[in-house]
Amino acid sequence: MVKFENFEIFESESKGKGLRAITHIDAGEEILHEEPLVYTLMNAKCRGGRCDYCFSEDRKLFKCSKCKFVSYCGRECQSGDWKIHKHECKCLVKVAPKQPPDICRLVSHLLFKYYTSNKKTSANPSEIEALTDNRGRVTNSRKEAFFTFSGVLFDYLKGCTFTDDADIYGLLCRISSNSFTITNSELNSLGTGLYKTSSFLNHSCDPNVVAIFNGTKIHIRTIKEVQEGEELFLSYINLLATTKHRQSELMDGYMFTCSCSKCNGNGFSDLMMLSMKCPQCTCLQSLDTQSERSCGCDKKCERNKSAMLKALDCMDSLEALYNSINVIPTPDQHKKLELKICKGRQLLGHCNIALLHAYEVGMDGCLDYSDWKGALEYGKKLEKLYLVYLTKNHPSIGLHYFKQGKLELQMENLREGISYFEKAMKILCISHGEKHELVVLLQETLQSALIEINCEQFGHVENMMKMEEQ
Repeated sequence: MVKFENFEIFESESKGKGLRAITHIDAGEEILHEEPLVYTLMNAKCRGGRCDYCFSEDRKLFKCSKCKFVSYCGRECQSGDWKIHKHECKCLVKVAPKQPPDICRLVSHLLFKYYTSNKKTSANPSEIEALTDNRGRVTNSRKEAFFTFSGVLFDYLKGCTFTDDADIYGLLCRISSNSFTITNSELNSLGTGLYKTSSFLNHSCDPNVVAIFNGTKIHIRTIKEVQEGEELFLSYINLLATTKHRQSELMDGYMFTCSCSKCNGNGFSDLMMLSMKCPQCTCLQSLDTQSERSCGCDKKCERNKSAMLKALDCMDSLEALYNSINVIPTPDQHKKLELKICKGRQLLGHCNIALLHAYEVGMDGCLDYSDWKGALEYGKKLEKLYLVYLTKNHPSIGLHYFKQGKLELQMENLREGISYFEKAMKILCISHGEKHELVVLLQETLQSALIEINCEQFGHVENMMKMEEQ
């Protein structure tokens, strides 16, 4: 059993390795930070806009002169990446102008680091082989996908030599079970990485820690008070989904079924997420026909099949439009979205998950079109829903408060903006830490707003004094 300052790595019967507190830990403490074993920048989103080594955003990036594929912000990063890139560069030149999939690059980085035929320059593969591979749980469809990737990988690595113990299938299994999505300070995806200790964190839909990144370095921070002997849990997925969808995503992506308190609870969240307005009274009814609870009040209202069909059709229509939107809705999609939201608010419960998704893309659309008032209205609806469904001190809530504060300033509502900034500070200091660049920016924004409102107040008092003198 490996012990750290305030947690230990332990072995559980049902989940394999995990992390467990060996002392009381307050919310807002950083319990672990580490560099990745291997990582790669996302091709589609970030290629050419961020440094491939440190992930920093820099306008003066320069490309490798040979492969013209990877970019660096300076000589230091290029030098730091050379151990991997001296092997990869040849492969990239060979397949150009084609671009290898992200997962192929990640596997190749593992091979170049741990399994090259030159053992003097290879790292010890035991730190990779210590990670769970879950190969016994791999579904047939996942196996087929792995074999497809293997074919692409073999073409990409043709001519490279590796040690006999290099297990491509095992590496794919380990990446599938242990990789982290590396994000920026606003939780937008940048790349994928494997981490030695953080990978032992097990999943819960009600997590007590979060992963925050500074470049490629991961920081694990507590967002709840953790008692001695309590296991540390991270969420692997987006929590804004029904139990059925969360379980499906976990099985597809990580090959296990979650048994956390949220998944095995009384189903209150699902009742709210799949709710319609009851045509008989003011309560909410569940649209999940498998649910034991059909109604949210003591009257036990009977299900109205006609009303249910209308609500289900409305929900399906909203989700279909949501899934068709590529990040930002087009003007035509935005108009359709507003009409469908209007209908949805008539039929669906105010906490329905389809409305939540619609509000999110609706807000994004308003921000893109500089409709600050519309974005603020969507934001206020989302605020209430995030507080219902997300864990206390979840960074998404803090980031939303920050966004709301900036919108209030755009609308020249200084006091409201300051209130949101103060709420954001309380959460982001816990989730990100006081020294994180985002929190520093938030602090500066808050101070600037406080100075502005003090100046306004001073000017008001000065004018009052002048009027009295007259």
